[in-house]
Amino acid sequence: MNRLSLTPGVAQPFRATLVRNVTVALIVGTVAMLVSRGMPVSPGDWKGWIARVAAALWITLGGHYVELIYLLHVLPHLAVDGEPSNIARWLVRLGGRCVVWAVGGAVVWTAALSTFRLIAGGPWPEANEIPAILLQGAVGFIVLELFGVHVVLTIIGQPSAWARRHGRWG
Repeated sequence: MNRLSLTPGVAQPFRATLVRNVTVALIVGTVAMLVSRGMPVSPGDWKGWIARVAAALWITLGGHYVELIYLLHVLPHLAVDGEPSNIARWLVRLGGRCVVWAVGGAVVWTAALSTFRLIAGGPWPEANEIPAILLQGAVGFIVLELFGVHVVLTIIGQPSAWARRHGRWG
């Protein structure tokens, strides 16, 4: 059985990845600051802005690498070159992608929240809060990736979880 050949769009220079993800983190962190606290004026406000940008960077850059884990290590085991256009196989791949996103999202969200609280000086979660934090990360990451990032990728004609390419779904 032939495994999936090199997935198009996977290779990207680190600098381009970093610039894109830092830019998105700056925008998200700034919007989050403006919505939650308004324009930063005091040193404490700027500390809050830095905390939000750092947390957003975990999500943007971490999300990029979670997707690479799927594309490079999971997808080759779920897809075969020359397979027929088959919606059932797409659903298997989408399910695999969601599992990777759930695990990755739980880890990335925990790191983002920990970084935010470390910088902003917020309280650390109690032990009974940790399952809810992991669940928020898992579900939130799937929703963000599937209905945010990958819808945009599909709209602009890039490979995505929703786009059919090379006679194959997802």
